[in-house]
Amino acid sequence: MKIDAKVVEPGLYRLKMQVEPTDYADRMTEELKKLRKKIKLPGFRPGKVPMSLIKKQFGNELKSEVIDKIIEEQIREFTQSNDLFPFDDMIREAPVDMDEEIKKENPEFVYEIGYAPKSEIKFPLEKLKQVPKYRIEISEENVDEYIEFKRRLYGNMIPVEKFEPETFMNFFIQPKNGKEEQKISTSISYTKASSNKKVLNLLKKLEKDKTYELGFEEAENLLKLVMNKEEIDGTLKLNPADKVMLIFENVNKIKPIDITPEFLAQAYPDEGLKTEEDFRKYMEKELQSLFDHEAKVFYLKNINEIIINENKWPVSESYFKKLLQLYGLIEEDISEVLTDGFLRDKKREHILKYYFIKNNLELTSEDFVQAVVTRTSEWLHYTGEYEKINDYNQMIDKGLDLIKENELFKNEVMNFAYETKALAHLLSGLQSEEKVVTTMEFSQIQEQFLENMRSTYKEKLPS
Repeated sequence: MKIDAKVVEPGLYRLKMQVEPTDYADRMTEELKKLRKKIKLPGFRPGKVPMSLIKKQFGNELKSEVIDKIIEEQIREFTQSNDLFPFDDMIREAPVDMDEEIKKENPEFVYEIGYAPKSEIKFPLEKLKQVPKYRIEISEENVDEYIEFKRRLYGNMIPVEKFEPETFMNFFIQPKNGKEEQKISTSISYTKASSNKKVLNLLKKLEKDKTYELGFEEAENLLKLVMNKEEIDGTLKLNPADKVMLIFENVNKIKPIDITPEFLAQAYPDEGLKTEEDFRKYMEKELQSLFDHEAKVFYLKNINEIIINENKWPVSESYFKKLLQLYGLIEEDISEVLTDGFLRDKKREHILKYYFIKNNLELTSEDFVQAVVTRTSEWLHYTGEYEKINDYNQMIDKGLDLIKENELFKNEVMNFAYETKALAHLLSGLQSEEKVVTTMEFSQIQEQFLENMRSTYKEKLPS
């Protein structure tokens, strides 16, 4: 076989492969003999069908299967001899018509392979050992605030006279002279309105006059705060030349719920809560659990960031763009998916998969099932179908169906399983120091981490 290998860009190889008869002739003969023993054709005894007839009827199909195996072997040999750790998927660029190419005596194929140099994949154990695990101590004040949050969460809206802090204004938006179906009911909190002085002044006028007419440009700041693009373009169908009508409805305020035995029995029927003291203890336990989870997530973020930053080898954006195209994503979706964060995630997955293989780890059925459940849950939340799932087994069944139907989802599940197993094994050997901090101190540590992220990656990150 003739192989012409070329680095297209850092992290991406293109292999032009010409398969010669000497590569596949002997294997073809072996496969034809195996098929001859099994095949049954009218007019011939089993095992006596002429080889020429078998070759005429099944030759191209067998040739394609044989050449596929040869190419896989050659690419595996190429990556091993060049010390490369390839990403899962090879991208076949040519030929366009596989059936026609197989008929040729010397078929040619072009593949692209995303890869990491094995020698450059690093596991910075000493740095990882220095990452502290935080244990967050909550105060009585934290518990008080959390209880107040819960009281407001379960509270009722009551009408009030004035739009002021802790209130919500409800109103309608409609194009002037628009149809009834273009009328949208919406609301905004005083806190959100206060983030834009023009919007707050506008709503004060609306509160006073009950109806207010304005131009599209004048309304734009408000629309962006209370509506999404689909509602603006799809329901309101506004154009820059249109006039917009605001119609006041009312102003409400949340009245926090009283902690009564009746409320506790209704909101927490299985917890046996009867008094305010019971409720406080339960809230304290729940809040501590939330902070414990937050601390664990933050620890893993630190670990992952060090792993990514210590591995300087590049991930090919072109490779993943072509891969996403193969999975059927349109250009608009690809531009949304293919961010720096996406490429960092793919690098982390690849590093941990290499760790998995290097340390001879194995997936158990429990590892696989947990990966299926986690990724399926995320998928269903994204597609809005989560509420249709009634139990754990149904979640697994849905995940297995998605794996059969969707190659991208299948790869996501398997990579998550490898990553989770590898990370658990890696962390078990770190024995990181535990640091006790207050909630305020932890918040400051998180903010500093985000600030470092912002300076490292020149893109907008969430607060």
